[in-house]
Amino acid sequence: MMNSKHIYPQRLLKVSEVASILSVSKAFVYKLIRAREIQSVQLLGTKRIRQEDLDRYITSNLKDPLKKGLQ
Repeated sequence: MMNSKHIYPQRLLKVSEVASILSVSKAFVYKLIRAREIQSVQLLGTKRIRQEDLDRYITSNLKDPLKKGLQ
């Protein structure tokens, strides 16, 4: 029987998907990854980003003083 608790229960996003969500270029997403502003995993030569890591990046970059209520 498999354990229902997974290390990564969420789908891993492609760089192109993250770029689309953020409305930026893929090159900018790679820049964020290199700067370690967004965590990523390497799978067979491609980068993937967990949804929770993208959410963390977005939340940490909100300019709204109410952002603490979103965390």
